[in-house]
Amino acid sequence: MKRFYDRIRPGCPKDDGGVPVMPEKHHVSYPAPVVKSGVPAPPNARGGLDPQRASLEGLAVELQFEILQKLPDLPTLDAIVHASPSYHRAYVARRQSILARVISRDIGPDIQFEAHAVAMTQTINKENHSEIRAFLKDYRRTRRQTASFWFESVPLPHVTILSQLQHAVRFAMKDFCKTTLSRDPLSGEKEKDIKPLSTNEARRISRALYRFELFCRIFSHAGFTVKIKLDCMEMCHLFLNQFPPWEVEEIACIRDYIIDRYAGLFAKHERELMQHLPEGALEGVMLEKYEERCMSHGLGFLRSINQASAFDQVCMLKMNLINPRFFLTQTLEEEPYDYVYGTNAFGDWINKLALRFVGESDGPNAAWTWSNGELVELFAFQPSKENLRKWGYVMWDKERLDQWGVLESSNVEYVRQCYN
Repeated sequence: MKRFYDRIRPGCPKDDGGVPVMPEKHHVSYPAPVVKSGVPAPPNARGGLDPQRASLEGLAVELQFEILQKLPDLPTLDAIVHASPSYHRAYVARRQSILARVISRDIGPDIQFEAHAVAMTQTINKENHSEIRAFLKDYRRTRRQTASFWFESVPLPHVTILSQLQHAVRFAMKDFCKTTLSRDPLSGEKEKDIKPLSTNEARRISRALYRFELFCRIFSHAGFTVKIKLDCMEMCHLFLNQFPPWEVEEIACIRDYIIDRYAGLFAKHERELMQHLPEGALEGVMLEKYEERCMSHGLGFLRSINQASAFDQVCMLKMNLINPRFFLTQTLEEEPYDYVYGTNAFGDWINKLALRFVGESDGPNAAWTWSNGELVELFAFQPSKENLRKWGYVMWDKERLDQWGVLESSNVEYVRQCYN
């Protein structure tokens, strides 16, 4: 049980499966400390429960259910269930209810709709173009609605899938932050003290990760066979263009981070993999397509391969040296719907209307407006902003950007130097 107590002790660091998040105020009442008295206890009290030995293990099972259902996140639930046989029995008895409530709290209200959509992809026939279009149409229509009520009634198999995915999201979020926040974006110097994520920063990253996973589950096949259902322009207009361009750029930042992770793995095992390339493949030229193929398997595969042994990593990469293809990259490169069909947003872009940062909770972050000279921009995933995406520029609050001094620099000069 010590691991569990360590997790819930106020002020303790986050577990390895999570990301440091700005602490919030909790109003928790603790029992008064027990002080030993020099006065002997009454005879009729000596046979009762010694307060010094009271523990969570000794609570009634109904109270154990309540404790498990009110835990803050999945790593804490994992810790107590693996540390205590009695809490493991309580968890198994009401697994669906407990897991659904903890997942709902762990994911957070702002991301529950995206998580709901990922789970619902299990119900559609992904071979049927009409079903995919109908699913995305419904997704567009209901995207602004809350799904906080939904987790209580979801079937256990879907709750289990969401549990596994949330663990993968936690891994990717921590790794993304380690990659993007480790160095100052202007000087390139190593950051000594990384400030914890704010609520809005965590929301942007988690939202982009779940949308990336949704894209993978809708448009790629499970396993290692690949069949293109829709062309990249259809995927762009049906899915990506449901979001404003700065939110598409958030997904592009996730794409760049994941491609970089797979590039590192291919480079690490290059010697073992070269002899397994398909006949006639051009080394180097084809490598990017294999990275893209790995990326199409989603966040669960990313977590698994990064936590695997070197031998298993080679085996997992070998399985992807077939049917090379572009996936998300080419979809991001397509011209957006507003540009193709000349919508009102296209007119705003042509007329160079102003778009300014107004706050963290709604609209673009300060770095997006800074990078575009505070003008409307339709195009995400621009090659000239590749170095900006390396440090996840659209994910961070103005406070962090000001700490770096990013917004004080010339956006034109910064982008030009990075692109050159």
